Amino acid sequence: MKYGIQRTLLLILVLIAPLTISYAQAADILILDDDYGTEVEDDLTSAGHTVTSLSYYDWEGDNPNLSAFDVVILLNGYEYGYELGDDENSPAYAALEEFIRSGGTFASTEWVIYDMDDDIKLGLDPILPADYTSYVDYNYSGTYTVLQGDHPLAAGLPTTWDAAEDADGGSCTDLKPGAITVISRSMDDDPTGDCLTAYALAYLNIGQGVSIHLNSDLGHEDDVDATPQLLQILRNVATFRGEGASPVAVPMMSAAMLALLAALLLILALRTRRGQLSTLDR
Repeated sequence: MKYGIQRTLLLILVLIAPLTISYAQAADILILDDDYGTEVEDDLTSAGHTVTSLSYYDWEGDNPNLSAFDVVILLNGYEYGYELGDDENSPAYAALEEFIRSGGTFASTEWVIYDMDDDIKLGLDPILPADYTSYVDYNYSGTYTVLQGDHPLAAGLPTTWDAAEDADGGSCTDLKPGAITVISRSMDDDPTGDCLTAYALAYLNIGQGVSIHLNSDLGHEDDVDATPQLLQILRNVATFRGEGASPVAVPMMSAAMLALLAALLLILALRTRRGQLSTLDR
């Protein structure tokens, strides 16, 4: 009888294991880093992506070449005030534009718009959803609000959450025509009243690809780690595609299904052990 139970449990394991596996998009990601640390890289790697990281002011557009990547993320919260490739005429800007138009996903964070208002990184203007010429000011704190709860870029996020107190900065600026806002943010630390609301996450379809701007410095400017919500946004960015991309599927198992499999294996092990002890007692 016990052998029948064991065979039944084994059959359940064989049948249920494939059903517990879902497929997430794995991406080859290039982080043009702000030198804050490996926080974003580590989080994206733990989500199953392959990540390459280097300082953005060292990247000239071909070191490495973008043909090897699905996603490029430009972090700008810690080391700002520099050009890509450390030169306003760097071929990095043209390489990024071609990457997006050919189907790549590009994402930027603050202080990109702040830099552009200071005539730095103007080579990004053709590929950003924000209109840097409308820049008003910058601000901190406030509340994030998801405007499109069913959007892939909002997956896994609460409806609202508070920004890190005095350590989550963003710029106040308008968006270009055609840009789509997924998340907004209020910014409560402006006595002038000129910078109380702004978009938090917006994107613009360009060619076959997409350019996304996350209006946050992730706290890096103030030596603070990004909140879990901001890291979740970057995870969503990693799997958001324009029409030209063909991401690879990798198996991912949910925590609930892992727990179920573990329970079944434990039951099988206990029954096997009891059978062994029963045999010894005879």
